[in-house]
Amino acid sequence: MALLSLRGERMGPAMTTLTAAHRGYEYQDLLAAARLVDVMLGVVVEAHVDEKLVPDDRFDDLTTIDAMAHRERTQFKHTENEDQPLTLATFTTDARSLRLDRLVGTALADRDGPGASASEFTFRVVLRDTRPVDERLLAVLRPAAPDPGPLLPGIQSFRMHFDPDALWGEAAMEADQDIDGNPFLFLREGAAAVSRADLEWVCARLAIEVEAPAASGDLTDPGPAEQLLLARLRDEVGAELYPNADRSAVDVAEGVIRTARSARQGRLLVTPPELLRRTQLRHDFGAVARAHPVDKAIEVPRKVTVEDLVEAADAAADRGSPVLVVGPPGQGKSWVCQQVIDELARRGWLVAEHYCYLGDADGERLPRVLSESVFGCSWVGWPSPTPG
Repeated sequence: MALLSLRGERMGPAMTTLTAAHRGYEYQDLLAAARLVDVMLGVVVEAHVDEKLVPDDRFDDLTTIDAMAHRERTQFKHTENEDQPLTLATFTTDARSLRLDRLVGTALADRDGPGASASEFTFRVVLRDTRPVDERLLAVLRPAAPDPGPLLPGIQSFRMHFDPDALWGEAAMEADQDIDGNPFLFLREGAAAVSRADLEWVCARLAIEVEAPAASGDLTDPGPAEQLLLARLRDEVGAELYPNADRSAVDVAEGVIRTARSARQGRLLVTPPELLRRTQLRHDFGAVARAHPVDKAIEVPRKVTVEDLVEAADAAADRGSPVLVVGPPGQGKSWVCQQVIDELARRGWLVAEHYCYLGDADGERLPRVLSESVFGCSWVGWPSPTPG
Protein backbone atom coordinates (compact mmCIF):
# COMPACT_ATOMS: atom_id res chain seq x y z
CA MET A 1 0.00 0.00 0.00
CA ALA A 2 1.44 3.36 -1.03
CA LEU A 3 1.58 6.30 1.38
CA LEU A 4 0.68 9.91 0.65
CA SER A 5 2.86 12.81 1.68
CA LEU A 6 1.44 15.92 3.33
CA ARG A 7 1.24 17.49 -0.14
CA GLY A 8 -0.91 14.63 -1.40
CA GLU A 9 1.87 13.07 -3.49
CA ARG A 10 2.25 9.34 -3.66
CA MET A 11 5.29 8.25 -1.67
CA GLY A 12 7.58 5.63 -3.13
CA PRO A 13 9.76 3.19 -1.13
CA ALA A 14 12.71 5.59 -1.02
CA MET A 15 10.62 8.45 0.41
CA THR A 16 8.97 6.09 2.91
CA THR A 17 12.39 4.89 4.08
CA LEU A 18 13.62 8.46 4.41
CA THR A 19 10.55 9.42 6.45
CA ALA A 20 11.16 6.50 8.80
CA ALA A 21 14.80 7.56 9.19
CA HIS A 22 13.83 11.13 10.04
CA ARG A 23 11.33 9.93 12.63
CA GLY A 24 14.01 7.67 14.07
CA TYR A 25 16.35 10.64 14.49
CA GLU A 26 13.58 12.71 16.07
CA TYR A 27 12.91 9.91 18.54
CA GLN A 28 16.61 9.61 19.30
CA ASP A 29 16.86 13.36 19.93
CA LEU A 30 13.84 13.27 22.23
CA LEU A 31 15.09 10.44 24.46
CA ALA A 32 18.63 11.79 24.40
CA ALA A 33 17.25 15.17 25.54
CA ALA A 34 15.44 13.50 28.44
CA ARG A 35 18.74 11.90 29.48
CA LEU A 36 20.66 15.18 29.07
CA VAL A 37 18.54 16.60 31.89
CA ASP A 38 21.03 14.75 34.11
CA VAL A 39 23.80 16.95 32.67
CA MET A 40 21.85 20.00 33.85
CA LEU A 41 21.45 18.41 37.29
CA GLY A 42 25.15 17.56 37.56
CA VAL A 43 24.52 13.81 37.75
CA VAL A 44 26.15 13.24 34.34
CA VAL A 45 29.54 14.93 34.00
CA GLU A 46 30.27 14.00 30.37
CA ALA A 47 27.99 13.28 27.42
CA HIS A 48 28.61 12.37 23.77
CA VAL A 49 25.74 12.37 21.29
CA ASP A 50 25.93 10.27 18.10
CA GLU A 51 29.70 9.95 18.35
CA LYS A 52 31.54 6.78 17.31
CA LEU A 53 34.19 6.04 19.92
CA VAL A 54 35.45 2.66 18.65
CA PRO A 55 35.56 1.01 15.21
CA ASP A 56 32.19 -0.39 14.08
CA ASP A 57 30.56 1.31 17.08
CA ARG A 58 27.07 -0.06 17.74
CA PHE A 59 26.33 2.07 20.84
CA ASP A 60 27.12 5.50 19.43
CA ASP A 61 23.73 7.23 19.88
CA LEU A 62 24.42 8.40 23.43
CA THR A 63 27.34 7.98 25.81
CA THR A 64 27.16 9.33 29.37
CA ILE A 65 29.57 9.22 32.28
CA ASP A 66 28.27 10.03 35.74
CA ALA A 67 30.03 11.49 38.76
CA MET A 68 30.91 7.97 39.95
CA ALA A 69 32.64 7.19 36.61
CA HIS A 70 29.82 4.84 35.59
CA ARG A 71 29.87 4.70 31.81
CA GLU A 72 26.58 4.11 29.96
CA ARG A 73 26.37 3.65 26.19
CA THR A 74 22.96 3.58 24.51
CA GLN A 75 21.54 2.76 21.10
CA PHE A 76 17.96 3.77 20.18
CA LYS A 77 15.81 1.85 17.71
CA HIS A 78 12.49 3.35 16.68
CA THR A 79 9.56 1.73 14.94
CA GLU A 80 6.08 3.02 14.17
CA ASN A 81 4.61 -0.46 14.63
CA GLU A 82 3.13 -0.50 18.13
CA ASP A 83 2.62 -4.28 18.16
CA GLN A 84 5.87 -5.55 16.68
CA PRO A 85 7.47 -8.16 18.98
CA LEU A 86 11.24 -8.23 19.16
CA THR A 87 12.46 -10.88 16.71
CA LEU A 88 15.31 -13.37 16.68
CA ALA A 89 16.53 -11.87 13.41
CA THR A 90 17.21 -8.58 15.21
CA PHE A 91 20.26 -10.21 16.82
CA THR A 92 21.22 -12.92 14.28
CA THR A 93 21.31 -10.63 11.24
CA ASP A 94 22.57 -7.08 10.86
CA ALA A 95 19.46 -5.59 9.26
CA ARG A 96 19.04 -3.28 12.28
CA SER A 97 22.77 -3.05 13.11
CA LEU A 98 22.17 -5.14 16.24
CA ARG A 99 23.74 -8.50 15.38
CA LEU A 100 24.81 -9.85 18.75
CA ASP A 101 28.46 -10.49 17.93
CA ARG A 102 28.76 -6.87 16.75
CA LEU A 103 27.21 -5.61 19.99
CA VAL A 104 29.57 -7.78 22.01
CA GLY A 105 32.54 -6.63 19.98
CA THR A 106 31.70 -2.96 20.52
CA ALA A 107 31.29 -3.45 24.28
CA LEU A 108 34.65 -5.21 24.57
CA ALA A 109 36.41 -2.59 22.43
CA ASP A 110 34.94 0.17 24.59
CA ARG A 111 35.96 -1.60 27.80
CA ASP A 112 39.54 -2.03 26.63
CA GLY A 113 39.77 1.34 24.88
CA PRO A 114 38.09 4.68 25.66
CA GLY A 115 36.26 3.27 28.69
CA ALA A 116 39.33 1.81 30.35
CA SER A 117 39.09 4.22 33.29
CA ALA A 118 35.37 3.60 33.94
CA SER A 119 34.31 2.22 37.30
CA GLU A 120 31.43 0.27 35.73
CA PHE A 121 29.60 -0.10 32.42
CA THR A 122 26.05 -0.36 31.12
CA PHE A 123 25.28 -0.97 27.45
CA ARG A 124 21.65 -0.41 26.41
CA VAL A 125 19.59 -1.08 23.33
CA VAL A 126 16.35 0.87 23.73
CA LEU A 127 13.61 -0.30 21.36
CA ARG A 128 9.97 0.46 20.69
CA ASP A 129 9.45 -3.26 19.96
CA THR A 130 7.30 -5.23 22.39
CA ARG A 131 8.51 -8.26 24.35
CA PRO A 132 9.60 -11.21 22.22
CA VAL A 133 7.34 -14.21 21.66
CA ASP A 134 9.72 -16.34 19.58
CA GLU A 135 10.67 -19.33 21.74
CA ARG A 136 14.16 -19.48 20.18
CA LEU A 137 14.83 -15.91 21.32
CA LEU A 138 13.16 -16.39 24.70
CA ALA A 139 15.50 -19.31 25.32
CA VAL A 140 18.48 -16.94 25.44
CA LEU A 141 16.93 -13.52 26.22
CA ARG A 142 15.23 -13.38 29.61
CA PRO A 143 13.89 -10.80 32.10
CA ALA A 144 16.79 -8.89 33.60
CA ALA A 145 17.89 -10.16 37.01
CA PRO A 146 19.17 -8.03 38.55
CA ASP A 147 17.22 -5.33 36.78
CA PRO A 148 19.46 -2.35 35.91
CA GLY A 149 16.41 -0.10 35.86
CA PRO A 150 15.15 2.04 32.98
CA LEU A 151 17.12 4.54 30.94
CA LEU A 152 14.95 7.35 32.36
CA PRO A 153 13.06 7.72 35.63
CA GLY A 154 9.39 6.99 35.14
CA ILE A 155 9.79 5.16 31.83
CA GLN A 156 7.50 2.13 31.56
CA SER A 157 9.89 -0.15 29.68
CA PHE A 158 10.86 -3.81 30.17
CA ARG A 159 14.49 -4.82 30.56
CA MET A 160 15.98 -8.14 29.44
CA HIS A 161 19.42 -9.77 29.60
CA PHE A 162 21.03 -12.38 27.38
CA ASP A 163 21.82 -15.60 29.25
CA PRO A 164 25.47 -16.44 28.50
CA ASP A 165 24.99 -20.08 29.52
CA ALA A 166 22.09 -20.45 27.11
CA LEU A 167 23.99 -18.66 24.32
CA TRP A 168 27.06 -20.81 24.86
CA GLY A 169 24.93 -23.96 25.04
CA GLU A 170 23.28 -23.09 21.72
CA ALA A 171 26.69 -22.47 20.20
CA ALA A 172 27.97 -25.80 21.49
CA MET A 173 25.71 -27.71 19.07
CA GLU A 174 27.38 -29.74 16.40
CA ALA A 175 29.15 -27.51 13.90
CA ASP A 176 27.57 -29.28 10.95
CA GLN A 177 24.07 -28.14 11.94
CA ASP A 178 22.55 -25.37 9.82
CA ILE A 179 22.14 -21.82 11.04
CA ASP A 180 18.45 -22.30 11.83
CA GLY A 181 19.34 -24.94 14.39
CA ASN A 182 22.18 -22.95 15.88
CA PRO A 183 21.42 -19.23 15.37
CA PHE A 184 24.23 -17.92 17.60
CA LEU A 185 27.04 -20.13 16.36
CA PHE A 186 28.92 -17.01 15.23
CA LEU A 187 29.61 -16.10 18.85
CA ARG A 188 32.30 -18.78 19.14
CA GLU A 189 33.27 -19.44 15.55
CA GLY A 190 34.66 -17.23 12.83
CA ALA A 191 36.42 -13.87 12.86
CA ALA A 192 34.05 -12.30 15.42
CA ALA A 193 34.22 -15.18 17.93
CA VAL A 194 34.56 -14.22 21.59
CA SER A 195 35.73 -16.04 24.69
CA ARG A 196 33.27 -17.44 27.21
CA ALA A 197 34.57 -15.00 29.85
CA ASP A 198 34.11 -11.99 27.59
CA LEU A 199 30.61 -13.12 26.64
CA GLU A 200 29.66 -13.41 30.30
CA TRP A 201 31.09 -9.95 31.01
CA VAL A 202 29.06 -8.33 28.25
CA CYS A 203 25.83 -10.20 29.02
CA ALA A 204 25.97 -8.98 32.62
CA ARG A 205 26.07 -5.37 31.39
CA LEU A 206 23.98 -5.45 28.21
CA ALA A 207 20.36 -4.35 28.77
CA ILE A 208 17.83 -4.93 26.01
CA GLU A 209 15.12 -2.40 26.90
CA VAL A 210 11.88 -3.02 25.03
CA GLU A 211 8.49 -1.26 25.04
CA ALA A 212 10.06 2.19 25.13
CA PRO A 213 7.42 4.96 25.16
CA ALA A 214 5.76 6.24 22.01
CA ALA A 215 6.26 9.81 20.83
CA SER A 216 3.66 12.10 19.29
CA GLY A 217 6.24 14.39 17.71
CA ASP A 218 4.40 17.39 19.21
CA LEU A 219 5.36 18.89 22.57
CA THR A 220 2.05 20.76 22.74
CA ASP A 221 0.19 17.45 22.40
CA PRO A 222 2.71 15.21 24.11
CA GLY A 223 2.89 11.46 23.84
CA PRO A 224 4.38 9.33 26.65
CA ALA A 225 7.97 10.07 25.57
CA GLU A 226 7.42 13.83 25.48
CA GLN A 227 5.63 13.65 28.83
CA LEU A 228 8.73 12.06 30.38
CA LEU A 229 10.88 14.98 29.26
CA LEU A 230 8.35 17.61 30.34
CA ALA A 231 7.93 15.97 33.75
CA ARG A 232 11.69 15.94 34.35
CA LEU A 233 11.99 19.60 33.41
CA ARG A 234 9.14 20.61 35.73
CA ASP A 235 9.87 18.34 38.69
CA GLU A 236 13.66 18.13 38.67
CA VAL A 237 14.89 21.24 36.87
CA GLY A 238 12.16 23.66 37.99
CA ALA A 239 10.71 24.93 34.72
CA GLU A 240 7.55 26.97 35.45
CA LEU A 241 8.70 27.49 39.06
CA TYR A 242 10.57 30.37 40.69
CA PRO A 243 12.96 31.71 39.45
CA ASN A 244 11.87 30.24 36.09
CA ALA A 245 8.14 30.71 36.49
CA ASP A 246 8.07 32.50 33.14
CA ARG A 247 9.78 29.64 31.30
CA SER A 248 7.28 27.17 29.84
CA ALA A 249 8.33 23.53 30.16
CA VAL A 250 7.44 23.14 26.48
CA ASP A 251 9.85 25.92 25.50
CA VAL A 252 12.58 24.52 27.73
CA ALA A 253 12.03 21.03 26.30
CA GLU A 254 12.40 22.39 22.79
CA GLY A 255 15.69 23.97 23.84
CA VAL A 256 17.04 20.69 25.22
CA ILE A 257 15.91 18.76 22.12
CA ARG A 258 17.60 21.32 19.87
CA THR A 259 20.76 20.91 21.91
CA ALA A 260 20.63 17.13 21.44
CA ARG A 261 20.04 17.59 17.71
CA SER A 262 22.92 20.04 17.31
CA ALA A 263 25.20 17.70 19.26
CA ARG A 264 24.15 14.80 17.01
CA GLN A 265 25.11 16.92 14.02
CA GLY A 266 28.53 17.59 15.54
CA ARG A 267 27.91 21.29 16.11
CA LEU A 268 28.51 21.48 19.84
CA LEU A 269 29.69 19.73 22.98
CA VAL A 270 26.97 19.19 25.56
CA THR A 271 27.81 21.03 28.79
CA PRO A 272 25.70 22.52 31.62
CA PRO A 273 26.41 26.13 30.52
CA GLU A 274 25.41 25.28 26.94
CA LEU A 275 22.16 23.69 28.08
CA LEU A 276 21.36 26.64 30.33
CA ARG A 277 22.11 29.08 27.52
CA ARG A 278 19.89 27.27 25.04
CA THR A 279 17.02 26.78 27.48
CA GLN A 280 17.31 30.35 28.86
CA LEU A 281 16.95 29.09 32.40
CA ARG A 282 18.02 31.09 35.42
CA HIS A 283 20.09 29.05 37.83
CA ASP A 284 21.30 31.67 40.30
CA PHE A 285 17.95 32.03 42.12
CA GLY A 286 18.08 35.77 41.67
CA ALA A 287 21.61 36.35 42.94
CA VAL A 288 22.73 39.96 42.71
CA ALA A 289 25.99 41.74 43.31
CA ARG A 290 26.94 42.26 46.93
CA ALA A 291 26.35 45.83 48.07
CA HIS A 292 26.10 47.70 51.37
CA PRO A 293 24.35 51.08 50.94
CA VAL A 294 25.49 52.39 54.32
CA ASP A 295 27.87 55.32 54.69
CA LYS A 296 30.38 54.25 57.34
CA ALA A 297 31.15 57.91 58.13
CA ILE A 298 27.69 58.53 59.53
CA GLU A 299 26.77 54.98 60.59
CA VAL A 300 25.49 54.49 64.13
CA PRO A 301 26.99 51.11 65.14
CA ARG A 302 24.90 48.80 67.31
CA LYS A 303 27.72 47.49 69.47
CA VAL A 304 25.60 45.98 72.21
CA THR A 305 23.37 44.09 69.78
CA VAL A 306 26.38 42.88 67.81
CA GLU A 307 28.12 41.69 70.98
CA ASP A 308 24.99 39.83 72.09
CA LEU A 309 24.74 38.08 68.72
CA VAL A 310 28.44 37.18 68.70
CA GLU A 311 28.06 35.59 72.14
CA ALA A 312 24.96 33.73 70.95
CA ALA A 313 26.84 32.50 67.87
CA ASP A 314 29.75 31.36 70.02
CA ALA A 315 27.46 29.39 72.32
CA ALA A 316 25.49 27.96 69.40
CA ALA A 317 28.69 26.79 67.70
CA ASP A 318 29.53 24.67 70.75
CA ARG A 319 26.08 23.07 70.57
CA GLY A 320 26.00 22.79 66.78
CA SER A 321 22.73 24.72 66.62
CA PRO A 322 21.67 27.73 64.51
CA VAL A 323 20.99 31.32 65.53
CA LEU A 324 18.04 33.07 63.92
CA VAL A 325 17.62 36.85 63.79
CA VAL A 326 13.90 37.45 63.34
CA GLY A 327 12.03 40.68 62.71
CA PRO A 328 9.81 42.57 60.25
CA PRO A 329 11.25 43.92 56.97
CA GLY A 330 13.28 47.12 57.28
CA GLN A 331 14.32 46.70 60.93
CA GLY A 332 18.04 46.38 60.19
CA LYS A 333 18.52 42.60 60.39
CA SER A 334 20.76 42.38 57.34
CA TRP A 335 22.98 45.27 58.41
CA VAL A 336 23.43 44.09 61.97
CA CYS A 337 24.26 40.65 60.62
CA GLN A 338 26.94 42.26 58.45
CA GLN A 339 28.41 43.83 61.57
CA VAL A 340 28.34 40.43 63.25
CA ILE A 341 30.15 38.93 60.25
CA ASP A 342 32.82 41.61 60.45
CA GLU A 343 33.30 41.05 64.16
CA LEU A 344 33.45 37.24 63.81
CA ALA A 345 36.02 37.57 61.04
CA ARG A 346 38.05 39.96 63.20
CA ARG A 347 38.08 37.32 65.95
CA GLY A 348 39.42 34.66 63.59
CA TRP A 349 36.23 32.83 62.63
CA LEU A 350 35.73 31.22 59.25
CA VAL A 351 32.62 32.91 57.86
CA ALA A 352 30.45 32.19 54.82
CA GLU A 353 27.68 34.60 53.90
CA HIS A 354 24.71 34.70 51.57
CA TYR A 355 22.34 37.62 51.04
CA CYS A 356 18.70 37.17 50.10
CA TYR A 357 17.76 40.85 49.90
CA LEU A 358 20.00 43.80 49.14
CA GLY A 359 17.67 46.77 48.97
CA ASP A 360 15.66 48.61 46.35
CA ALA A 361 18.08 47.70 43.54
CA ASP A 362 17.19 44.03 43.96
CA GLY A 363 14.81 43.10 41.12
CA GLU A 364 13.42 40.22 43.18
CA ARG A 365 12.74 42.43 46.20
CA LEU A 366 9.06 41.63 46.68
CA PRO A 367 9.29 37.84 46.17
CA ARG A 368 12.08 37.69 48.74
CA VAL A 369 10.39 39.86 51.36
CA LEU A 370 6.91 38.39 50.98
CA SER A 371 7.81 34.75 50.41
CA GLU A 372 7.27 32.22 53.16
CA SER A 373 10.21 30.19 51.82
CA VAL A 374 13.78 30.59 53.02
CA PHE A 375 16.25 31.02 50.15
CA GLY A 376 19.43 31.13 52.25
CA CYS A 377 21.13 32.27 55.41
CA SER A 378 22.38 35.76 56.07
CA TRP A 379 25.56 34.46 57.71
CA VAL A 380 27.10 31.34 59.13
CA GLY A 381 30.45 30.87 60.83
CA TRP A 382 32.56 28.80 63.17
CA PRO A 383 35.80 29.37 65.07
CA SER A 384 39.01 28.68 63.18
CA PRO A 385 41.15 25.88 64.61
CA THR A 386 43.80 27.19 66.99
CA PRO A 387 47.35 25.76 67.23
CA GLY A 388 47.65 22.98 69.79
